[in-house]
Amino acid sequence: FYLTLLPPVRQALAALRRTAQRLTAAPSTADAALNQPNNIATLQTVLSRSFDDGTAEGEAAAAQFERLSRAVSTIIAVEYHGRAAELQARYERLDPRGVHAQRNFRRETAERTAATERGETPPPPPQRSAAQAAEAAAFSAALHTTMREAGFRLSSARDEALTKGYSFGDEAIWNVPVTMYWDALDRSLVAPDEGGFDPYSAEADAGEPVRRPLWAGHLSVYLRGEGTVEKRGYFFVAKAEEMLWRAAKRRALAVAAAAEHLVNVPAGWLRSRAANAAERSRAMLERAALALGLALKQPPPAVAGEAAQAVVSEGTAAEWAKAKAKAAAGGPLAGESAGSTFGSMQLGWYALLEESVLTAPSHAHVLLAFRHSDAATHAGSLPHHLALALYRDVPKNDLDLLLPHQQVEMPPVQKAQFILFGGLGVAAGWRLLVVDTFSYAGLLTLYAMATLGMRTAVRWRASKALYQQLLVSYQSANRLGSADDALLYVARLAEVEQTKRALLAMHALTERRREAGGGGDEAALSPAEVAAHGERLLREWSELAPLSTTEDAGGPSALHHLDRIGLLEWRAGPDRQDGAETAGESASGADVRVQMVPLGEAVRRGSRYWGRLLERGGKSPWAGEAAGEERPRSSGLDF
Repeated sequence: FYLTLLPPVRQALAALRRTAQRLTAAPSTADAALNQPNNIATLQTVLSRSFDDGTAEGEAAAAQFERLSRAVSTIIAVEYHGRAAELQARYERLDPRGVHAQRNFRRETAERTAATERGETPPPPPQRSAAQAAEAAAFSAALHTTMREAGFRLSSARDEALTKGYSFGDEAIWNVPVTMYWDALDRSLVAPDEGGFDPYSAEADAGEPVRRPLWAGHLSVYLRGEGTVEKRGYFFVAKAEEMLWRAAKRRALAVAAAAEHLVNVPAGWLRSRAANAAERSRAMLERAALALGLALKQPPPAVAGEAAQAVVSEGTAAEWAKAKAKAAAGGPLAGESAGSTFGSMQLGWYALLEESVLTAPSHAHVLLAFRHSDAATHAGSLPHHLALALYRDVPKNDLDLLLPHQQVEMPPVQKAQFILFGGLGVAAGWRLLVVDTFSYAGLLTLYAMATLGMRTAVRWRASKALYQQLLVSYQSANRLGSADDALLYVARLAEVEQTKRALLAMHALTERRREAGGGGDEAALSPAEVAAHGERLLREWSELAPLSTTEDAGGPSALHHLDRIGLLEWRAGPDRQDGAETAGESASGADVRVQMVPLGEAVRRGSRYWGRLLERGGKSPWAGEAAGEERPRSSGLDF
């Protein structure tokens, strides 16, 4: 009875320990930006203060820049709030757990029930129409743009390769082999020939091709940011397995080294005998040549090569000696950390009684976009549905564990245990079954083997169900709410990321204009120079260190926000022969330059844009053809 209480007590203690760690630990990498509500205000204050050089002009410039930065931040926040609301409204018709899916499921169920009562064949599941496929593809394209603006990137083949080694897991799940049932996912979501949207083709068209992973043909996986995750515990069984595995590998290497030594000794003896014979022959030839007054040629390059090979062999032997000494000390051999959760941690019998902290690199955010093949079971018979799942702080080695429709296979250790006990039972009762089948001992042995087989089958099934439940729990542990919550979260990340970059771009252009003493070609910068200025500030200014942007904030440049408000003036680059500028040429940023309008004029244009934004309920006043007023900027560029 008391033994049955051990598993739930152990799980309760583990849950309490995880709760205590979350309460006492620092904020995760995923929420580092969103957990600092004053980060934009800090950026505004620091950038504005940099213009105050103690003069009246500098003080006025700092005040104007702070006012302008607040206006731009508010405008971007309102616009992204409107985009989040628009994404949620469009996703309502695609949500597999939304109102439309539930209504559709009730209608389909009623039709099937009525057909069954009438004795008719139930109608087939509804098929996806071209209009529905186009609606889902348009939403996927809009979501892809927002994801790239938020700093997400598409997963690559390198990210997939990292999942082929070991699984980091948590305190309850370790190296559990899984099998992905790809037929359970509908590839029409990412297949252009079936009306889907392929994000990898969109990236290639934008000049940023990504090497496709294998899962790119069935779903889209977006990644953002990097960090580390850790788990703390004693890990008795895992440490014992790792120690046995290391001992087996060291033993195998020792046997391989001994076999290599047995082969190399006679080979080396034969090589030395041949070299001695060649040396004696050469000495005889030299003496004969001296007697005849002739000169021999220098030794061929092969002799020097053999000498070099001897030096290499000596170095290899020295390295092997060092490796054996390290193995004798209890540490892992070179290459032994690959494929191991413990990495290069020193393990010994004393380590079983010590609490350990294991760390692993992680993705700060992971978003999955996929479509189920069985829409009747998973999506309320909604054929054009789109499922979204957002996770945070996911170990890079565990990215494949988040994929939907994963099925757990038995771990090799338990599988070997079941096979071993079954083989021992068969070996022990084979003679009694063959010789004295209907004797008392034979029947008893037959009963024992049948009981052992049933017990093994039940344990196999129960263990697989347990690991499957642990996998599902692990998937939901770091999931961020529902699909609607994920859309709002992504829009908020995009707002913060683009606001930072827009303010940094404003600072670069304003500082350049002040250094040039006004407008003109000297006050203009290329988009690449603007981005480099922002990266330098984040890297060198200590006050901005916590506000660093993501490494890969793709999509359109943050300059398009300032350009839409009317704060920029575009000029032809030095390589341009004419003054005409096109959107295609400006997208690359290689042959155009940009400058800020004067701060006073920029404040007036920002106030004007803000008024028009309020009149239109948060929508961009120059976003459509019905604006009724010319956009206040110097060119027709639109990133």
